[in-house]
Amino acid sequence: MKKILIYFGVALLASSCSKSYLDVNTNTNSAASSRSDFEFTGAVANTALFCFSATGTGTGPNHIGGAWAGIYGLSTSYTGFGQQKTYIFANSDFTYWDALYQNLYNYKYVIDNGKAEGFAHLIGPAKIMQSYVFQVLVDMYNNVPYTQFANPTFITPTYDKGQVVYDSLLKKLDAGIADLKANNFPTTTAEDIVFAGNKTSWIQLANTIKLKILLRQAYIPGKDAFITTEINKIITEGTGFLTVNALIKPGYLKAAGKLNPLYANFGYNENDVEQQNHMAYKVNNFLTDYLKNTKDTFRLQRKADVKTSSPIRVDGTTTNTASPIDVNNFANYVGIPLGAVGSTYATSLTSAIGSSLIVKGEATRPMVFMSLAESFFLRAEAAQRYSIAGLGVTQTLYESGVTNSFILDAGNTTSSAPTASTAVATAAAVAYLARPIDNVNFVLSTNKITAIITQKWLALAHFNNFEAWTEWRRTGIPAVPLSISVTANPIQPRRFYYPINESNTNKGNLDLEGVINPYISKIFWDAR
Repeated sequence: MKKILIYFGVALLASSCSKSYLDVNTNTNSAASSRSDFEFTGAVANTALFCFSATGTGTGPNHIGGAWAGIYGLSTSYTGFGQQKTYIFANSDFTYWDALYQNLYNYKYVIDNGKAEGFAHLIGPAKIMQSYVFQVLVDMYNNVPYTQFANPTFITPTYDKGQVVYDSLLKKLDAGIADLKANNFPTTTAEDIVFAGNKTSWIQLANTIKLKILLRQAYIPGKDAFITTEINKIITEGTGFLTVNALIKPGYLKAAGKLNPLYANFGYNENDVEQQNHMAYKVNNFLTDYLKNTKDTFRLQRKADVKTSSPIRVDGTTTNTASPIDVNNFANYVGIPLGAVGSTYATSLTSAIGSSLIVKGEATRPMVFMSLAESFFLRAEAAQRYSIAGLGVTQTLYESGVTNSFILDAGNTTSSAPTASTAVATAAAVAYLARPIDNVNFVLSTNKITAIITQKWLALAHFNNFEAWTEWRRTGIPAVPLSISVTANPIQPRRFYYPINESNTNKGNLDLEGVINPYISKIFWDAR
């Protein structure tokens, strides 16, 4: 990787997506061309780029996850996007493999060279971030190279079972925690673009990722004892789970190549010119209908924008008195079913992605890597399933998750709703949680796990759609409807194909995986 001198995710590894996996098992970095602090900062920014956005039109994990988790529909003003709408795709589609492995290699550089270069404090965070990316790879492809990863001795690396990788990641996260405890951050920590040198927060992130890895396996028969034991180990460690949103802040600028990647992909360019994805990717009616049916006006106004043909506010705090708009009128929010056809769902008649993610001109927001709401919902599920006292009270954790979802969604001025302070967002959440509605009011909810995962889906919407789709694959919650355009494959995919590049460069090991059918070849944890 080229030496990185500025901390902008979109400008870091333009060439990495074209690298083959074989390149990753060849050390392209050296002490002469790299340095651990630059490598770490660039790798973290690229994790934000590759795991949440990716380049191109409609091809990133956030696009695909959004379409298949009932979060996004597609405007009928645009053609294309057939893979999302029909579930028919090939091994040349959704090829995240190379970029993610290159990202892993950059973290490995830090792990291997950080101590010698005077950056031992980054080794623990690098192991934590590497664990996160490896989990994403398993959740996409199931069995992946892990043991022989980045080892030039193995030019064609073998595939480790997904279960083996997951188990190994728990150990890697423990090692990362140990490294953090053994090494203090220096006073100046510009290279840490997540927690600014707060190693307690890094350890809490590691514990939260461990909890996510464990709960992903909750539907595997016979796993309860193992999961319970491992969660108790996390509690015994004592640092706890995330207490703040984990945000990636490389210093995005409103300049070409330096924008927040999601803003650049789903919103506008540096000159405030609307991008095609903002016009094509609309909020799914499954999401808008759910928010309407549960009288969740607060999040509806922020997850979705008013339909494009509605009179638009001059700004987010005052209405245009010449053509006022009632932002509380549900009719002004129109979602699109995935795969819809016909002029009813044209761009001008439907709701764009809301202010929780996109506000025109706000190009420099940090990326949400893992939200505090997600952390609370993980703890709530674990407490409900396993009755582990050290996790907290399930209802309190659930309600904290919902409240923090409101707070995260509320942070910006928009054309649909004014900025809401934390106090206003909290009050709205309290009122919402008191409503006698299933999967809203925790006490009255008939299935507590369904309530937790449903609210987690809402919290993840826009910020991490791939995780929302992954959780749907694990739990079947919520009951996401099939695309209207489905014909040949009337079921949702459960995974991606291995990329075509693997069949060209690592065919012998790939063939050992057998024939992959993305509709029935499930990830190992997909056991419900």
